[in-house]
Amino acid sequence: MAYYEQRQRAESFGQAAQNYDKFRPKYPETLVRKILDSSTPDGPRVLDVGAGTGILAAQLRETGCKVLAVEPDSQMAAIARGKGLIVEDSTFENWDPAGRTFDIITFGQSFHWVDPALALPQIAQALNPRGILALAWNDIQATGETGSALAPIVKRFSPPPTPSSEHADEEHPVLGDLKTNGFDAEELTFEESLIYSRDSWLSMVFTHSAQLTMEPAERDQMFAEMTAVMTDSGLTAHNEAQLILARPSG
Repeated sequence: MAYYEQRQRAESFGQAAQNYDKFRPKYPETLVRKILDSSTPDGPRVLDVGAGTGILAAQLRETGCKVLAVEPDSQMAAIARGKGLIVEDSTFENWDPAGRTFDIITFGQSFHWVDPALALPQIAQALNPRGILALAWNDIQATGETGSALAPIVKRFSPPPTPSSEHADEEHPVLGDLKTNGFDAEELTFEESLIYSRDSWLSMVFTHSAQLTMEPAERDQMFAEMTAVMTDSGLTAHNEAQLILARPSG
């Protein structure tokens, strides 16, 4: 079943909105710069879809972009507005562009929650000539001895989604959807090393939909097992952030 068909997971984030904003990472600066370098240099107009608490939208605004965010969850949208972002409350499928067009349309950690067959034609219409679609995901894996101890626990409770670093040699499944719907695309990766405290790592993990939609007893058991193998010193992690840049063909 595709992610966008799993509505319980797609609609689970509001309950963890504060932790999502506090513990979910920003995107690598090199990834954000690549998005900007692919567009007009003069304060591009950006539509950030599934903006959540405005993590990517705020990063883009800080570079001088004019950003409009679209977010269906009221609790997530409220945090984004608290950052001074303009947010329209809607799913992308039901959102009305009202004739507006954009130089860049971004999905940060959110494209898998929309039906590509519906979303991509809408995106093509909302892009300015030579506009760019940017799909970004952070893919963070714990490393070192602690990472090795955590991996079987995570796999047992919530098998890793694809794409992930375990499948780095395979084509991103979104590329097929883009080609089918008339987009030319390229995939890039941006790597960085990160350090987490025990509390910040656990808090970040439990903002993901797989954990948010667990039965409470199962979630508590996963949390306890992860806590038991972690040290006070925290852990190191590796982010292999993925970026797909796409334009309508022709």
